[in-house]
Amino acid sequence: MLDNLIQGIAKALRQYPVEERRQHIRRQSRYCVYILERKKSSEATVYDISPGGLRFLTTKKFRPGQKLELVFRGVPGGRLTRIPKKTLDKVENKLPCKVVWCIKGTDSYEVGVTYTPENGDLGTTWVKTVLDKLVSEVGPFEEQRRLIRARASLEADLRADGGESVKGVLTNISMGGALFQAQKHLNPGQKVQLSCRSHPKLPPLRVSGHLYHHQFDVVSNSGVHCIKFDKLDDITKSDLKRYVLMLLKTQGSL
Repeated sequence: MLDNLIQGIAKALRQYPVEERRQHIRRQSRYCVYILERKKSSEATVYDISPGGLRFLTTKKFRPGQKLELVFRGVPGGRLTRIPKKTLDKVENKLPCKVVWCIKGTDSYEVGVTYTPENGDLGTTWVKTVLDKLVSEVGPFEEQRRLIRARASLEADLRADGGESVKGVLTNISMGGALFQAQKHLNPGQKVQLSCRSHPKLPPLRVSGHLYHHQFDVVSNSGVHCIKFDKLDDITKSDLKRYVLMLLKTQGSL
């Protein structure tokens, strides 16, 4: 069985690229929305967003190609814009979308959508306001991220050069960097080592890098650390690629 796993990983390393095909970087966010489909409505939480599409978490399954409309409600924990369900179809500021993928989780579904406004213009939709706010707070969205990031939920440690160590969760990873979430935070600019030992099918991973920036997430009351990896040796590069490909395969992205 182990031989089959090793052969499968080796085949994946040869066959699949780790270069990103997505046009826009997606930024983490927390927004509540109504989902409208054929005059039916449900609720969801948007978890990341970009100028081309977004990802939301919901209890309902959707199929790729399905057309939806999203209505902005507000920020979790903040003041919500309550709209009676019977008047949802009359809301003017609706965002037309199309489902690209849907992945089943433990008790919910992750759904990725692309925007489909008339003439491709986001100017009259609520998402334009959200994107403008993110640009003003964090900076412009960069085009063509070079490397694919795989979503993760793995226990990990982040150790600074000075010896301080923080336990947290690795939330995504690529050949160039990762996002690490923890209750305690380290300051940007420090050299760090990311260690992960919790994937059941892969060996321990240790990668060195530096903290590019840190952002506080009010919803989870924790810090999100953006890590950029340093130049990788061949062994670390091979181990890292196995992690990225295994996670992408688990999510149905390969």
